[in-house]
Amino acid sequence: MSENKNFSAFPASFSEVKLLKKINVTNTAIQELPYELQYWTVLSEFICRENTQLETLPESIGNLKLIARLDFDTCSLKALPDQIGNLSKYAGS
Repeated sequence: MSENKNFSAFPASFSEVKLLKKINVTNTAIQELPYELQYWTVLSEFICRENTQLETLPESIGNLKLIARLDFDTCSLKALPDQIGNLSKYAGS
């Protein structure tokens, strides 16, 4: 999905995919992340670089207990949700 400027939103069917381990949506047109990402319980890596339209993260991001890498470099995030502090395995990138 990376490097695809036509990719602007996750399809509704993505909420049903529970075994995602890695997502890379670098340099896409993503404007928001779905609340349903909380159900991606085995997700360990989320790369979302160079998405200047992305300004907020859903609070549900704090439910990603196995996440080890989050990369939102060159996004336009205004703030991080308090729930991000729940990410016990997160080591940064």
